[in-house]
Amino acid sequence: MDKKYTFEDSMNAMDRNEATDPCSSQWMLLWTYGAYIQEKPTIEEKKALEIFYKTIPDLCTNKCYHTFLANFPPKAETRRKLMGWLQTAENSCRIQNGLKTRPFNYKELLRRWRYPDGYL
Repeated sequence: MDKKYTFEDSMNAMDRNEATDPCSSQWMLLWTYGAYIQEKPTIEEKKALEIFYKTIPDLCTNKCYHTFLANFPPKAETRRKLMGWLQTAENSCRIQNGLKTRPFNYKELLRRWRYPDGYL
């Protein structure tokens, strides 16, 4: 039998850099992928990013990412816009799950999701 987890459990695991369930794994992938794109993606890269973010399966139990995505398509013109869109998506999920939202701070997000030298 699969272990039950809540969205809050997933967010707490993500804060510890632990992919402990499908939902925390999904969000870690979304954030890390976004943090490592070029500052200004090419047209081809932008299309690939939009496809990735639109088609990734929503592995959270209440499907809050796809609910957000249905109304707000990815913003992939720049890394900053994509990271802002991701924070808005996460905050939408947090609200839907009764959790406190987080402010958008681009420098802090890059510090959180990227190594300082840009290396994986």
